[in-house]
Amino acid sequence: MPETRTDMLNQTQDNTDIFQKNISVINQRDPDLAQRILNQNIDDRLTCELTKSKDGSTNMLIRKNGDDIHLHSRFNPIKEAEQLVNGVFEEQRNYYIVYGLGLGYPLEELFKKTLDTDLIFLMDPNIELFRKTLSERDLTGILSKGNLQWSIGESAETAFARWARTYNISQMDGMGFLELPSIKNISDPDYLKKFNNKLKGLLVTAGGNLQTLMLMAKQYQANTLHNVRYILKNPPLMSLFEKFKDKPAIIVSAGPSLDKNIDLLHEAAGKALIIAVDTSLKPLMAKGIVPHLICTGDPQEANYRHLKNSSNGESFLIAEPMTNIKSFRDFDGRLFVTSFGDKLVKWIESHIPDLGQVMCWGSVATMAFDLARKLSANPIIFIGQDLSFPQGRTYATGTYFETEEKRIMTVEAQEKHGVYQVDDIYGNEISTNRQMFAYHRWFVGEIAKTEGLVINATEGGILKEGVEIMTLRQALDEYCSKSFNAFDIIKKTAGEYQGMDAQQLKKGLDGMLKDLKEMRDVSKEGFESAKEWLMGSMNFTVLPRDIAIENMNMLEVSRKSMIEKTTAFKILEMADQSAIKRFLKGYRIINGRQIGLTSYRQVLEVYIKFYASTYQTLCFQINHFTLALLTVNNHIAASRTKSTD
Repeated sequence: MPETRTDMLNQTQDNTDIFQKNISVINQRDPDLAQRILNQNIDDRLTCELTKSKDGSTNMLIRKNGDDIHLHSRFNPIKEAEQLVNGVFEEQRNYYIVYGLGLGYPLEELFKKTLDTDLIFLMDPNIELFRKTLSERDLTGILSKGNLQWSIGESAETAFARWARTYNISQMDGMGFLELPSIKNISDPDYLKKFNNKLKGLLVTAGGNLQTLMLMAKQYQANTLHNVRYILKNPPLMSLFEKFKDKPAIIVSAGPSLDKNIDLLHEAAGKALIIAVDTSLKPLMAKGIVPHLICTGDPQEANYRHLKNSSNGESFLIAEPMTNIKSFRDFDGRLFVTSFGDKLVKWIESHIPDLGQVMCWGSVATMAFDLARKLSANPIIFIGQDLSFPQGRTYATGTYFETEEKRIMTVEAQEKHGVYQVDDIYGNEISTNRQMFAYHRWFVGEIAKTEGLVINATEGGILKEGVEIMTLRQALDEYCSKSFNAFDIIKKTAGEYQGMDAQQLKKGLDGMLKDLKEMRDVSKEGFESAKEWLMGSMNFTVLPRDIAIENMNMLEVSRKSMIEKTTAFKILEMADQSAIKRFLKGYRIINGRQIGLTSYRQVLEVYIKFYASTYQTLCFQINHFTLALLTVNNHIAASRTKSTD
């Protein structure tokens, strides 16, 4: 029967209703996107026609520049979506990028398999096609999901920036990439290439750092809580911000090229602020050069060896509380405390004055660069910043690595670290690896955002984009001619620090300990109950379904009672990420199955492992938070005694 005018009007009304539902959800979450969708211009080169696939599913025919492009499979779009999702979905992955919405089929299938805690990022450069989809299918169920983030109708660079803001290295297990097959024929063919070039640099370092983050999380927290005493006694880095406005700063990294010009730093002693990364300190000391500031931020004992026996000079240490406790101890009194934005440090900062945050992206040199920017130094001069391996060497002469561990880039090491060839600043071929090149891309991106002049005086290496390349001799002659005393500025700032009131931190620690102890008791009870029920199930031949459901509900209610203690649970999650993620994945596999004796026992085993791990972690945390509270109480008592005197 031919379509009547009434049918057409009804269809138009239906489309309007669907669009209004979808745009309303988007407007609640992202008003800017909603407005862009409503205001977007029509692209005459792209026309869309609704069609039906052979299975009856809605499809769309795109006509672009004379070509016909089917948005989804002409036979079965839903089956196609299932295959696409099965190709990228893995139990251990919790981050997904979806390139191209289409009519929403792949995204719907992905949500069926993933957890609410998994991050799904949708990017679709074609806003007109996106708007058309909003008129054809009710997608409010997925558009309203809190774990869905998006970049619609934006450049690849903007899409990456949005992704980078949602990405959290400490929470990522693995990433899947789902591409709508037709998207490459509809959008700019270079779009995905541009996005992936930036993405690779980010994920290369993530792959190397994620395991360390998960393994070292407890040590991070233990160091931070131990170092509370030094946080209270020493000035926050914030007090030093902008103190070196328009004064030159030289960042001394420990690359092999440092050997070329390290001796010239004697001339910079009274004419530039010298900022050393921790690995470069020993070579500087060997030459009798005293840096004004030293940057460090690693919790491991091995990292302390860069600083060992070097705290008896004038240099001040810039350190994040997670740093090895010996570093804080040795530099107590010549120390500025900073933050990398870690959750525990942020929690501490919510009870004390702001410490002053600097970025640290895998390498302490990134910390030194952001520090120089926060100090308002200009120009910022790099030396020893090779980001590559000239003659197969990794470090300058005299570093702990070079002199004590003899870490030369052997053929075996090069293969392990993925070494490849790039052009250096002179156009000559030089070796770098994935990690070093990722740091290079970070510097290029951040230098582009930097207002002042950035000079690369390394006299080697691969950093050339956005910087002025010159020798250190040239940089000193042109930009380091005026005398000033950096130590006077630093000491004056440190001397003005009067300590901080720790009363609010005491209240915070009291409350945190209360929550942690309650969570510990819940974990102990949950572990004992699940273990008892598991042992009891061994006597069953037929599962008492009602009892099993009641027991599982009790365990889940207890777990959720812990999650409701939002701040404390986040602190727990930091230190016990792997166990919590294992629980979620194990539970996801079992959840939804028909309850039988085997699946009941599997559920109990999953909860037993979860509660055993959280109990151990909470006991560990309670010990360290208790010590931190004792430190704060002693600080308060000492402050009262001092004021009385």
